[in-house]
Amino acid sequence: MNRIRSLIRDNLSPAVNSLKNDPYNLKLIENLRLALNKIFTSKCRDLIVTKNTKLFFGMCVDPIITPELVSVIMETDKKVVFDSYDLEIDDNIFNPLLNLSTDEIIAILLHEIGHVVNDYGPVEKVRNLIALETSIKAKTSTVPIILPIISPSVGCVFVYCIKEMIRKTNSMFRIYKDSEVLADVFVYECGYQKYLNTAFEKILKNGLLHNDSTRGKKLLTFPELVWTINLVTNIKLRRLPALRAVKGFNTMTGSHVLKRNLNYLEKGVVNLPVIEETPSLTKEATSIQEHFKLKYKEFGQSFITERKLYNFDLYKAESDMYEYAMRIRHITDEAEAVYLMKEINMKMSIMNDLLENGKLNPSEVTMCHNLLRGYNKLRDTMASKVKYRTSLDSIVVAVYPTLK
Repeated sequence: MNRIRSLIRDNLSPAVNSLKNDPYNLKLIENLRLALNKIFTSKCRDLIVTKNTKLFFGMCVDPIITPELVSVIMETDKKVVFDSYDLEIDDNIFNPLLNLSTDEIIAILLHEIGHVVNDYGPVEKVRNLIALETSIKAKTSTVPIILPIISPSVGCVFVYCIKEMIRKTNSMFRIYKDSEVLADVFVYECGYQKYLNTAFEKILKNGLLHNDSTRGKKLLTFPELVWTINLVTNIKLRRLPALRAVKGFNTMTGSHVLKRNLNYLEKGVVNLPVIEETPSLTKEATSIQEHFKLKYKEFGQSFITERKLYNFDLYKAESDMYEYAMRIRHITDEAEAVYLMKEINMKMSIMNDLLENGKLNPSEVTMCHNLLRGYNKLRDTMASKVKYRTSLDSIVVAVYPTLK
């Protein structure tokens, strides 16, 4: 650890300090990449600083994942540590208005990169989440849930899913609680814990964090995971809506890395084959399903019904409905409208699933129906009033596909 502290002092600190004053200088960006590679065993393959005019994303650590590695992650118990990654930095990190010091930026770098590449924890989290979701679907679905064999085309789709799950479960820009003090052993041992906390407070104060929690509890399911599993198990009906969804996601982000991942996802969706349930395929796919069931049991939890999983979300959906009504009145551009439509459709999709599965008690059924009527009115309002002009001066209505 003394060696790492010396490398931070002699290499990383000067590199960050120089880049802070000239964030688009390619030579300084390369110096930072080389400094990071002296500290972490996993190598930074590429580093970019993005001029971001959309939603703040902070830093994006993008582990290099191939369809072959997806197969290893999903079909085996082999310990996986990422040996390379790309790093994208939002130029707002260096904005004087945010006023992050050199030490605070270093603390963020250590936290974001360390959480993804230092050990096999991120992959184990992903395995547990996939096991949890497939077990829930197997428990609540009226038809057998058969995951396809992880072929290259299926692997391409899961690459995006796994990367997003890793980002959301490890990045300080996605997971937090109000006024939470971040605990990070690696950053602490490097001597930068206090700087991580002050950086977090500054970012929180400026309203730049995405809160993925519900009433102080993190959701157990991830939209990307549910979306991906539903897509690959019913590609015949969901291919075109999925392609429209991917294009919609692409317009919302200012991250070049995420855009690249979405383009890769789009190619995977185009090439996904329709699954024919031949005896051999069903046998192999069932073995994968059994693997996840066993993995889920190792996770140390009993099966959780979908009703219990989403029960608390009904109350948040009720309060969100009024917030959405206010936001609709102040929408300024298409990207914001598409993002809001996605949120509304996602909540409606979850509530419809709950009603169809019959896992709700009578009061929850009534609550669901009332919420669906309210959300339908919000969607009708957006479809009838929110319009945008294209480059050809034609009128299009911002309608977002329902994700189930």
